[in-house]
Amino acid sequence: MPGLEYRCSELPAKQWPFAIMEPLDHRGTASQWLTDRGWNCRWIFWEGDFIHNAELWNDLQTLGLAEHNASNQSWLLFTPCPILETSIDLVETELRKLYREPLSCLDIGCGSGRDLAWLLARKTDANVPMWQAVAIDSSEGAVQRTRIICKNMAMANQLISGINAKVLVNGDWRLVEKGNPGLAVKDGQMERLMPGYPTLQFFTQEIQRLLNHNIPPQYDMIITIRFLVRSILPQLPQLLKPGGFLIISHFVDHEDYTYDQPRPEHRLQVNELANLYGSMPGISIIVDKLEHVEDGRPVNSFIIRKDRGV
Repeated sequence: MPGLEYRCSELPAKQWPFAIMEPLDHRGTASQWLTDRGWNCRWIFWEGDFIHNAELWNDLQTLGLAEHNASNQSWLLFTPCPILETSIDLVETELRKLYREPLSCLDIGCGSGRDLAWLLARKTDANVPMWQAVAIDSSEGAVQRTRIICKNMAMANQLISGINAKVLVNGDWRLVEKGNPGLAVKDGQMERLMPGYPTLQFFTQEIQRLLNHNIPPQYDMIITIRFLVRSILPQLPQLLKPGGFLIISHFVDHEDYTYDQPRPEHRLQVNELANLYGSMPGISIIVDKLEHVEDGRPVNSFIIRKDRGV
């Protein structure tokens, strides 16, 4: 079905049942496409049924599954990383005490953009968006998917930028997005590579230049989910505003669990984050726990807060 393949990141986990509404000219195709790829389409409706039977809408409204008047609420079929979902109320409550709105987030290793889109969908009691964000990933496809999901959910203006950049072996960062002045570009089949920059210089100077200084160089929250580059971990607190939060969730090498991917060298060690951030002045550990992803692999979910006076 045209366009559906670009919106898979907006769908729920494949084991979760959900309902779909097929358009007039694609009856049977959407459900078949999704079912063939493993999604659980338990309830299938066709737009034509509703055109000829208004009672269907009334029944859905009675069940609380439809509304008559459009609202500004974002209806999501997916949930974010568990640590983000369970901690966000605390994070927002504490940050709003500092009278900073909108709040700013940096997502390092944004992937498909689901976590970020979920965050950007959050609103104040006055129905005002709470967050704006910068997303970064080494995959051009991941950055594009993040842009698409934010656009489809009418939040493109909250995504300040999606940035394609890579971390080099020595820990430096390099911008690789094509079509922007001063960035790495394709020259025929050869890529002219720009020099890398240390983490702090990259985020406080190069990213600021790219964003035309439209967002401060420090953030209220940084999230990095299932993305591990050890060389950048010590610098991340310096990219937080005073009182800001850093949320990390990544696979951990634990003696009670056996799994293949990622390889052991690309996993956190037990207490690695606690030992690193626990020794830093002006940093408080808020959460440090073992959780599991859908397939049972363990992750260390970890939150620190930068002291307000730092």
